[in-house]
Amino acid sequence: MVCFRTSGRGFEDEPWESVSSATLATASPWRTFRWYDGQKHYSGTYWSSTMRDHVIYESRLELARLLFDDFDPSVRRILAQPFLLKAEVEGKVRKHIPDYLLISEDGPVVVDVKPRHRVAKPEVAFTFDWTRRLQQNRWLYDRAVEMGAKRYLFGAVPNLTTDDWRRHFGTFYSTLSKAKQSFDPGNVLTPGQGFFG
Repeated sequence: MVCFRTSGRGFEDEPWESVSSATLATASPWRTFRWYDGQKHYSGTYWSSTMRDHVIYESRLELARLLFDDFDPSVRRILAQPFLLKAEVEGKVRKHIPDYLLISEDGPVVVDVKPRHRVAKPEVAFTFDWTRRLQQNRWLYDRAVEMGAKRYLFGAVPNLTTDDWRRHFGTFYSTLSKAKQSFDPGNVLTPGQGFFG
């Protein structure tokens, strides 16, 4: 699940698999930073030529990454603290706010910035692993569909929408839907796959 703020400061919750890059590109930062005397991190704002606006950062390391991305010609948008990811991993609900979302020519890229000594910590490595898998599964699914793929690994992309299944089955979807209504009106067969809503 991805939770994001709309420009009107409201909240939206959508399955990661169904939220579009265009929707996320217009989201407001999930959180902003506090500035106070004696803080350990050097937070601030950076005028981004890519965004033609200020982009927030939480540390000098994030600022360095922000500069790098701002000069990358393939990056179209840079969003700081873009959303809250929630997923059930190993029986627990996990939450994580990535540092940046880049909208590039190759699609969306979720960026987390951590010093090398923190990446080696097991809890940080675990978080990076599950967020990377969540993002990669959807990206691989979308690329395969773009190339005309019809086979999938069950569960590789959780929470496929009815529109995803329509695209998967193509013109055969209406025939399949009618057969489902005729032969399984009680929705006993495959009730959890979301083929038909």
